Amino acid sequence: MPYSGSLWGGLALRGGGALVFGMRGHVLRRTGEGGWTDVPTGTDRSITGGIERADGTVILVGLSGAFLRSSDGGRSYEASVRPERQTLTGVAEGVPGKLVLIGMPGVVKDIAQQK
Repeated sequence: MPYSGSLWGGLALRGGGALVFGMRGHVLRRTGEGGWTDVPTGTDRSITGGIERADGTVILVGLSGAFLRSSDGGRSYEASVRPERQTLTGVAEGVPGKLVLIGMPGVVKDIAQQK
C-alpha cells in the first residue's frame, strides 16, 4: 500500500476496483490491474464509511461531519462538512433520492444527496 497509516474500511466497486479509507482523509483506489493509488480527497478528516450508489456515485463519510462525493468511480472527490458536524460512521440508501447517515447517536437523518 502506498500509505502507512491506519485504514478503517473498504468498499468493492461495481467495475471491479475497490476503495480503502481511513485516517486523515486518506482514500486508496485499486484499479483492475491490482495497483493502489492514493487519491486526493480535499479533507484531513478521517473517513469511516461509504457506499457506491446505483448510479455509480461514491459517498464517503467520517469524523466531524466529513461528507465526500465522487461521480467518477472514486478517482476524485468533492469534500464538505455536514452542518451538525456529527461523527458519521456509515451511510446507506434511504427512500429514493435520499441517504441515511449513521453516526455516534444512531441514525442521524434521511437527507437529500448533497451536491
